[in-house]
Amino acid sequence: MASHLPRRVRWLFGTTPGLLLVVTAWDALLVAFLSPFSGSGPLARLDLPSRLGLVLDEAGRVGRIIMLYHALAVPFVAALVYFILDLLSFGNERRFHRIVRPTITVGYMLASAGGIGFAYLGWGWIAHGLFLVGLSLVFYAGVVLCVGLFPWRRGLADEGFSLERVAFWLMALCTLISAAIGGAAGAYFGNGFTAFLAEDVVRLEHDLGQRAIIAHLHIMLTLIDVALLLVVARTFGLRGRAHNVAMGLVIAGTAVASLATWGVMVIEGVAHKIINVGAFLLLAAAAIVAIQGFARLVEERLNHEGSGRPSWGRRLKALLSDPVRFGLLFELIFVNVVVTAPGVYVAFNLET
Repeated sequence: MASHLPRRVRWLFGTTPGLLLVVTAWDALLVAFLSPFSGSGPLARLDLPSRLGLVLDEAGRVGRIIMLYHALAVPFVAALVYFILDLLSFGNERRFHRIVRPTITVGYMLASAGGIGFAYLGWGWIAHGLFLVGLSLVFYAGVVLCVGLFPWRRGLADEGFSLERVAFWLMALCTLISAAIGGAAGAYFGNGFTAFLAEDVVRLEHDLGQRAIIAHLHIMLTLIDVALLLVVARTFGLRGRAHNVAMGLVIAGTAVASLATWGVMVIEGVAHKIINVGAFLLLAAAAIVAIQGFARLVEERLNHEGSGRPSWGRRLKALLSDPVRFGLLFELIFVNVVVTAPGVYVAFNLET
């Protein structure tokens, strides 16, 4: 058993499947650990905080929500980075993998552990310092990744120009800028900053700090969705004119949504309208990727069977033959129908 341990550790922290297993288990354990701390969930009756001698007062609730969100979201971003490193070519340079993988792994672990320890377990400001160190490591890993993704980097000259790579690079660049906006707002206000949730002040006049935080949280969620869309498109190996159109829409939508969201800090009212234009472009890109992916699934299955002209029943059966891959594409349609499209409509017609 002992002789196999180093090999298993190398697999867990040195391969994409291993790293994805670790980060998935990490987030799952955090959710399981914190479930009894909920004040309104099914496990609230256990009253675990009181049994452990912890004081989770109402005054600190907003701060705990913010720390909890980062503790869960940063590992998810790390998982997306693992996928990107595995799916895209970085030329002959393996240094990007050697730098980014361990850095972002240590970073999300420190950010999660420090954030939960500070917000829930009473570890004090040392834990908050570990949280900031973790976020800093994740940001540094993002900078290195962004350099590696740069479409016109000399080491990628033999691969030719790719709209898909431009989309990945732009997403990474906008994510770094958006993270810096949130970090700058938090760093400026320091320990005296009063935490708030955007939904609690939606109808109030916002100061610059609040607008910066609102911009940060909105665009970070959008960019995570963009990363997911690009990973799905890359995983399916989609090509052709429709794919190029989708990538062009992703580039335009990412640029418009990011610039407009950053513009919330100075032109809040107008910027919110422009954001929805970017969201619509991304919605259209997701629909194209999903439709092209469905066609790819059907084609692959029918080619495997190879027997004459297929009926509509056979096409439907071929589409549903791989539930996992079908589910990935179906979500791109479903989430846009029930969330994005209604959200854009409401935002354009909302009177505040």
